[in-house]
Amino acid sequence: MGITININGQTKFFPGTYGKPGIIELNGSETSLDHPLKENDNLNITKGIDGAAPAIYLRDIVDTSMKLPLCINEQSQDILPLLTVNGMIATPEIQLADRDQVICSLPATLSEVLTALGKETELVEYIYTINGSERIYSLWPEYKINQTPSQGSSGVKAGDKIDFINPPEPTVGELLGLEDPSEDCLTLLFNGEKCQIPLRRFS
Repeated sequence: MGITININGQTKFFPGTYGKPGIIELNGSETSLDHPLKENDNLNITKGIDGAAPAIYLRDIVDTSMKLPLCINEQSQDILPLLTVNGMIATPEIQLADRDQVICSLPATLSEVLTALGKETELVEYIYTINGSERIYSLWPEYKINQTPSQGSSGVKAGDKIDFINPPEPTVGELLGLEDPSEDCLTLLFNGEKCQIPLRRFS
């Protein structure tokens, strides 16, 4: 009795233990099913034993020693392989079942590096209260690979220098949607001089 497991797109078979057939004894001696019987014969039947499936753990079938050396925020780190079983993040200690789908691969993109580090590409939120109402101001963090602005889909390779930069807290103008005050002003000429009249009023 065995199980099949798909590893990185390739199906592999893992045998289990063989079962033992039942035993038929006729008058104290082992016999076969086609042996003729006589009156007053004594039959003794011993039940067979089923074979057992193998106990296969993820660590047994994939190389978890692979590493991707990177420099992250000025610190050297070895990124371990991404392990998934049936699309779910897994650990090397998980026991596998028949027909499981296993993926073991080193991160190839910035997003996968973040996943391996337990981080996600998500907005950084700042919470403020304006005129008694709670407001949330969200910004994307900045990512750089070898000093080049990058996105989650950007590729990574061994030795890359990656920087995660959280955005600075917003200014009052940015929070109120007035990042450039001149965009919300009307420019007029008064006595030959330019004057700006605000189009919004905040109290």
